Amino acid sequence: MNAGRLIQVGIGCLSLVVSLSSAQPLSNWGQRKAVTLETLRQNFVQPDMIYAPFVFWFWDQPLDPAKAADMAREIAAQRFNPGYTHARMNMVGLPDLPREQWLSPVWFEAFGKALMEAQKAGTYLGFVDEYWWPSFRAADRVLKENPDLYARSLQCHTLDCTAGKTVEIGPSFFTVAARVEKFLPPVAEPPIKMDSQNQPEPQSINRPKPHQPAIIQSQTLRLIGSGNAFTWQLPAEGNWRVYRFTQYYHPGADGGRLNYLDERVAPAFHRLALEPYAQQFGDRLGHSIPGAFVDNEGSYGYKIAWSETLDHHYREKFARDIRLWMPLLLDEDDEGVYAKARWEWFDAVSDVYSQTLGSTSRWLDARGMYCISNLWEETLMWQAAAVGDFFKAQRGYSMPGTDCLALNALDPHDFMETRSVTDFENRRFMSEIMGAAGFWGYNPITIKQVANSITTWGVSHVVAHGIFMTRKLDGNPWLPDWFDGNPFWPWMNQWTDFVRRASYINSHGHIAADVLLVNPMDSVWVLSGPGMFDPAFPDRVPVPAVMDLPDKSIADFANEELKRQSSWWCPPRMDEWFSEQVHKINAAYSQAMTDLTSGRIEYLVADRHYLRKLNQQSGMLVAGDHGFHAVVLPPMVVLPVDVAEKIVGFARAGGRVFSLGELPSGSTDNGMNDPKIKTLMNELAGLPGFQNCPKGLKSIIEKKPEGLFSTVQFESGGFGMLMQHRRIDGRDFFWLANNTGQPHNSKLRLYRWGSVSLWDCETGQIRPIESQQTNSGLLVDLKFGPYDGFWLVVDLKEKSNSKNQKAKLQTINQNEQDAFLRLDGPWTIRIDPTTQPKLEHPVDLSVWVRERTEPILQDWGQWGLGKFSGLMDYETEFTMPNNVRINKKGTGTTSEHDELGSENIPVPLFVLDLGKVRHCAEVWVNGQSCGKRLWPPFEFDITSAVKPGPNRVRVRVGNLINNSYGQSAESGLFGPVVLRSNIK
Repeated sequence: MNAGRLIQVGIGCLSLVVSLSSAQPLSNWGQRKAVTLETLRQNFVQPDMIYAPFVFWFWDQPLDPAKAADMAREIAAQRFNPGYTHARMNMVGLPDLPREQWLSPVWFEAFGKALMEAQKAGTYLGFVDEYWWPSFRAADRVLKENPDLYARSLQCHTLDCTAGKTVEIGPSFFTVAARVEKFLPPVAEPPIKMDSQNQPEPQSINRPKPHQPAIIQSQTLRLIGSGNAFTWQLPAEGNWRVYRFTQYYHPGADGGRLNYLDERVAPAFHRLALEPYAQQFGDRLGHSIPGAFVDNEGSYGYKIAWSETLDHHYREKFARDIRLWMPLLLDEDDEGVYAKARWEWFDAVSDVYSQTLGSTSRWLDARGMYCISNLWEETLMWQAAAVGDFFKAQRGYSMPGTDCLALNALDPHDFMETRSVTDFENRRFMSEIMGAAGFWGYNPITIKQVANSITTWGVSHVVAHGIFMTRKLDGNPWLPDWFDGNPFWPWMNQWTDFVRRASYINSHGHIAADVLLVNPMDSVWVLSGPGMFDPAFPDRVPVPAVMDLPDKSIADFANEELKRQSSWWCPPRMDEWFSEQVHKINAAYSQAMTDLTSGRIEYLVADRHYLRKLNQQSGMLVAGDHGFHAVVLPPMVVLPVDVAEKIVGFARAGGRVFSLGELPSGSTDNGMNDPKIKTLMNELAGLPGFQNCPKGLKSIIEKKPEGLFSTVQFESGGFGMLMQHRRIDGRDFFWLANNTGQPHNSKLRLYRWGSVSLWDCETGQIRPIESQQTNSGLLVDLKFGPYDGFWLVVDLKEKSNSKNQKAKLQTINQNEQDAFLRLDGPWTIRIDPTTQPKLEHPVDLSVWVRERTEPILQDWGQWGLGKFSGLMDYETEFTMPNNVRINKKGTGTTSEHDELGSENIPVPLFVLDLGKVRHCAEVWVNGQSCGKRLWPPFEFDITSAVKPGPNRVRVRVGNLINNSYGQSAESGLFGPVVLRSNIK
């Protein structure tokens, strides 16, 4: 939104504010900024720590400032940013962080000491804006000061009457009547869901009978009363339905209890929750405190949410009394006006709610800070029922983000809408990763796979969920915990450095997308109906379906009650509120994301807002840096008329349009059965560039048609490679990743021209890659090690690298038969008690005080250490064969390797390959450290340490924390351990 724009929608002094100031927001780290290739090259090896992962740091116990400082120091030592401090209740039965400590002197003492440690390490510390979640409660202080700001919803009670009668109408907030065209088959009452004790779930209490649908005549809708009970004389003809609306209380899908559609909420919250930071750390805001995290999935209210702000905004925007069309949320009409009525209601709710959400970002923007969002992204149904307009809400934040639970990061679905908003808006993209993955889903390989994936999806700000201040983890439902109880914690800087470099590149330029996928939310709104608006179809929040409006403050909830009503009960049952037709739209839309991603075709998703910004130019849709050659339409029932005209105009000019199902027959402007839309869609279906794809895009993409063609193609060695294509400073950056445990040798054709270089996020090295220029692009041979991920950069301003150039590929990955020496032991095994992690359940290691010798390598469980989580050292000797020449030229380079040019990156002459390791390893040869590896391949350059004759090798292996919690996981060095040489 443009600064300075103000929409008056309130009464008296109240107004719905789009921007609070005419001043432009200060620059912050949430913005993507222009950069030159040379600057990228210079900073790639050590980007600013702002690009390193942040920790979601849960302050979930009574505060100890010294402990906060110690933990911040340890977190920063692994090149994490100590991240975002989140005041929370305790999840393992220990004392909570007292609500009164949040924002108290002891809170700011602890925060200040943690901030000082972050600053010493050159890292950053932000904060979460709320105690627990959802946001805007200020630990219930907002409701305590404003007891009338509780959430309100409207329930509809119907009374069917025949012509000419006089009927008694009960008390109501307002009452509307309409003539009935016909009654529809009755709706069965949904079954009562039972809990684990075979008792009705709380949401079944006070559940009303379901609304029985009818077709009405919308032109007969009329307001007939409000307030106290009254009598009404029916018209002389026809059957009539009376809709009596009353108010009730419900905390919503997030359990927030506030009325998020009331414009008074945001100012009260900012004063209570944000101003204290400005008072305490004003000179640090926007500097070492770069931004804030809003952990708020979203709930604008429950079912037919209501506020006076919404009422007045609707009147202002649509010049109509919102009450008149309320029956059309539940019933349809022959004229098709219900489509327009539902769309306008959702649009108005989304306006008001997005302004509430975005107000925090505007407060932070004014202080040079970014604001992170964390909204429901899982399905179109969740978005409609809890957020309204997901795109509009995300645009309100300076750093939009996703809440990526478990291993969902391996799938593109939950990322693509938010990445599109960030790309169109030129902002960075946050993802909170791996929450609730548990220890079962958390290990060095999965965190590397997740890093590869989220880089592919365009994430540029990674938040690891999480680290708990309480070090008791038994029974915690929100694991993993990333801190020092994990044996591989000392290796974590390898992951944080990798992510920092990948995120640094993702923080610049833009996605080079060729395809535009149209978001079908308008159709979901139109197809909502009784399931969405009728409290007879409850969600998962464990409270009665309908509750009386509170007659006193509801702020004084015990922590346990707040936990019970919060969204950790998610996923809510909002999917169940919507029809089969909506589910089919959602499925086709989601499958399109999967098919395009699998086909390595770059695309963005556009709502009506972005479609309106695009201009048709020579058969493309163009805006700023973006240009699209093809449009994909999910099944739809409506489109805005101007958007439909733009899509048809694009197709007329030669653009390609791929339709996945039903074309719209209605519009958001005029309702269902809009003649103008029907004419436009009939024309679209007859144009040469239109293709109907009712079975999806996969088979179409395989034929490589114009408009759905990847810029990277396999010539040989194909596999499920992940790919992202960015454009930065006129150069093409391709992120390529192998998320499998197998190496791959591949020949790729890049449909680009110029020189090629490989930017290695593990080491920070940049090296030229041999390529062959052809009339149809560049041919490049690449070797992918297990779980490899790197940037391949094509610079069209330089010529293709000549064939005689040499380049070190990422990993050695030679076969075992290429090894010249195998280390078969025996192995001396020891456990050093001084190096072990701090565990909740340590095991007795008294029998391991002395070292022992093992002839073969096997799982630690075979040695009686099945519940041991920690570090074990292995030692053995090997003798270099007399016929192997050891060239001790410093780093071990020879003349053939000097042809690399200015980079001059040495190729290791001797590599120790540990084979299979579970799960991390460090190597010393003759007492000299030869490096660490957190994920495969476990290959180590030992060139500078090896010597003629006998050599002593020590390998330290760490396993997973899982074992100490009774989750058996493979542990140890398994081999085969071999020595390889690159000397010809």
